Order: sequence, then C-alpha cells, then structure tokens
Amino acid sequence: MFNGIKNILIFKKNRIRHDFFGSLKYTSSEGAQGCYWSGSIDYAGDLIELKVFTDGGSPSLKQVAFFNEVMGSLQTLVKNSSQFIEASFEIWTEKSYLENFLLEFRCKSMDIPADGCLQNDWQITFVQKSDENFVFTVFIEKGVVVCTDLDG
Repeated sequence: MFNGIKNILIFKKNRIRHDFFGSLKYTSSEGAQGCYWSGSIDYAGDLIELKVFTDGGSPSLKQVAFFNEVMGSLQTLVKNSSQFIEASFEIWTEKSYLENFLLEFRCKSMDIPADGCLQNDWQITFVQKSDENFVFTVFIEKGVVVCTDLDG
C-alpha cells in the first residue's frame, strides 16, 4: 500500500505543466545526455517532440526563446544544412531541395540546450509528411551544422 502511494507521489513530482511547453516529464540520466524535460508541443498544427535539457530547474525563458528562434528560422537552418541533405533529398523526392524541403518535411523533434544558447550542441529532426519513416536529423555543434543522419 505505502509503495503504491510513494510511486504516485514520485510520478507527480516528475511532471510539471510549463506555461509555454505544456506537460513535461523529468528524466534523470547519468549518461552523456544528462537530465531533461520531455514532452511535445503543438506548433502550427504539427506535434513536435521536445527534450529540454536542465540543470535541475524547470525550463527557462531562454529555452522558450531558443525554440521560437529555431522555429522562426527553419528556412535558414535548411539552407545551412544543404551540403549534408540536398543530394539525398533530391534523389528521394526528385524535387529541388531549397524550394521544397519545408513543403515535404515537418519538424518532428528538437533538443533544447540547458542554457538556451544556439551556439551549443543540439539537434533537430525532420520527418517527411507523406512517409513518417523517412527522417533527417540535423546535428549542430557550437552553433554550426556539422552533419545529418538520414533514416528511411
């Protein structure tokens, strides 16, 4: 009986409702990833999975600003990723990359650094709208796109 009550209290303690990000679950990790809040947010009709990394507190205003800045500049991110994505995209879709990437793909997930700084390491994943099995993950290190991973 007591263990059941204890588990309910722990479960509730590991969840918060953030004003911007909504319902989030806290995950503590000893590994390289560190601790983060996970959840999803509806953005322009698309559900985006989030990992909001933390030093222990709830997500900050800087992390909200990070999310808004990234989502507001997706075309720039796509352009900066072209050397890694363009050939695969054009072979897969038989369409021109820059004019069509954001028409064919939507943001699926994003990692947000603990300090909300674009100059840190983070990643963003795009999924093809017509085939959820075709995924591009863009890896950013020190604010620069360094590589992508194509799964499809």
